[in-house]
Amino acid sequence: MIKLFRFYDCYYVKAMRMKVEIWSDIMCPFCYIGKRRFENALQEFQHNNEIKIEWKSFLLNRAIRTEPGKNISQYLSETKGWSPEQAKQANNYVTKMAKEVGLNYDFNKVVVANTFDAHRLIQLGKANEKSGEIQERLFKAYFIEGKNIADITLCYYSELKPAFPLMQLKNCSTAMNIPIM
Repeated sequence: MIKLFRFYDCYYVKAMRMKVEIWSDIMCPFCYIGKRRFENALQEFQHNNEIKIEWKSFLLNRAIRTEPGKNISQYLSETKGWSPEQAKQANNYVTKMAKEVGLNYDFNKVVVANTFDAHRLIQLGKANEKSGEIQERLFKAYFIEGKNIADITLCYYSELKPAFPLMQLKNCSTAMNIPIM
C-alpha cells in the first residue's frame, strides 16, 4: 500500500506495511501446520513484500518438565485423561494434517520438553530479524527430528550459530515477557 503525503509544495511517497503478529508455541503441532499454511497463502498474496511478521511467544504448559524418555502419547494420556490409544489416534490424525502441507511429523521421536528457553531464543532472534528462521528450525527439530528443544545449547550449536553469538544467548534475560495461558 502506498500513501502520498504533501509537505509544503512537494509530495513524497510512504510505503505502508501490514504487521501480522503470530502467537505460537514450539510444542503445538497446529502452530507449525498453521505457519506453513500462512506461508503458502502469503506466496499468493500480491503485496506479500509489504507484510511484517512478528513472532510472539505463547507457552501451552508452563509447568511441563522436560522428560526425554517419555513418549508424547504417554504425556498426552497423563495430561488430557486420554487412553494411550486415543492419544495415538490423535497424533496420527495430526500427522495426516501435517502431511497435507508437506510436513513429515514423527511423534515417535518427539521429546517431551519445556519450551521456555526455546522462546527466549526466538525472542532474542528478533534483534537480528531471525525469529522466523529460528521458529522454523525449532519446529523442525521438535516435530520431525525429535530433538530436545529444552536444550538451548544443543539448538544453538546444531542449527543457529550464525544468527547471533552464544554469549548474547547466555546473557538473554529470563525475565522476558512471555504470556502464559
